[in-house]
Amino acid sequence: KKYAHQKMHAKLAPHAKSLLKWLKKNKYHVALISNAHSERPERNLKDFGIREYFDEIIVSDAVRGLKSELIPFKIFFEKHSEVKPDECLMIGDSLHEDTACQKMGIPAAVFEINLFHYSPQRVKEMRAEGRFPKYRINSLQDVKEIVKKIEGKKT
Repeated sequence: KKYAHQKMHAKLAPHAKSLLKWLKKNKYHVALISNAHSERPERNLKDFGIREYFDEIIVSDAVRGLKSELIPFKIFFEKHSEVKPDECLMIGDSLHEDTACQKMGIPAAVFEINLFHYSPQRVKEMRAEGRFPKYRINSLQDVKEIVKKIEGKKT
């Protein structure tokens, strides 16, 4: 019953499925790195019909460390030593958790709407701390252009 209540709050972001299809079609690998409880992301992906698009799922409580502690990212790179951080893109909505990856050289894209409630002083501090996202997006559709920039080619 607890999960049924939580499920009601989970929503698939607009354009998520079309972006995932585009990434798969263009042979990009997609990993979900989440601070959620172990079983929730897997269930949500299945419920939304998008599990097939994810090559890897790393959940903080399963690896005993938060994204802000960089532990899930370190585990990802231990498993995938052929991948370089600057070849990746973290897409998220949390300045605290989702931009921590930038300390490892992974660029982050955060939804612009999540930046509005920060004061100019706090934004300045976040920039100094390396917490301000390299990319800001208004929609998941924006991710395609960012991926093209990162890869350095038009797909």
